[in-house]
Amino acid sequence: MESQLQEYVIAQALRRTARAVPGIADVYGGRLGEIATYGRGSRVPGVRVWSEAGRVHVEVHVVVAYTPDVALPALADLVRTRLRQQLRDLAVTAIGAIDVVIDDLRFDETPLATGAT
Repeated sequence: MESQLQEYVIAQALRRTARAVPGIADVYGGRLGEIATYGRGSRVPGVRVWSEAGRVHVEVHVVVAYTPDVALPALADLVRTRLRQQLRDLAVTAIGAIDVVIDDLRFDETPLATGAT
């Protein structure tokens, strides 16, 4: 149970980190909310964190604020880099795969310049 709680705390921090990346409009929890990390009586939508073979693995689903000059692979790499740094800041030393899934594009009249808060 302690492992689940730790994963939940990590997922909360990673969700905030992903949402703060410029060009990310939000995280996406899935049509039925199935993409999540669960804790005691709560969940973190849009982020899956799990431990396997002694490593922490991450899967984050995002919605991108579309602009004509957005380079999706570069944006996914930026999110991945920020998530990896956040894991290091949380003292996670055994980091496994960090998957960034772009689930949707948001077409607003005024594109986001700084990401969601």
